Amino acid sequence: LLLIPLNFARISLRNDRAAEIFWQSALSQAPPHALLLTSQDKYTLTLWYARFALGKRPDVLTVDTRLADYPWHQRDLQKLDPELTNPAELATLFEQGKTYRRPLCRVLAQEDGQATLKCSAAKKKW
Repeated sequence: LLLIPLNFARISLRNDRAAEIFWQSALSQAPPHALLLTSQDKYTLTLWYARFALGKRPDVLTVDTRLADYPWHQRDLQKLDPELTNPAELATLFEQGKTYRRPLCRVLAQEDGQATLKCSAAKKKW
């Protein structure tokens, strides 16, 4: 416990901007009203933080495909988009190249920490 003040500068994450770099690059690429499909906590939580804590891109919704079958996640998503009735189907639609009423984007990461989005077009214009 006494060593913490001596090592704080070395272990502090105060200047770690990895999450910020990721959400900025992801949200700058996202088309209007996109559904961002994630499958890793570090991407999901970073994008949720950007939207809900920082107020960034409220038109964009992050859907964690690993959680899409859970009723609590479905309820949370439907509060944000009442027409999103079956979030579990989104990943399948994207993989099959089918369109949805909103753009679907798979969120990937590059080695440099930037995000890459692979997006499909929406069925309707927003």
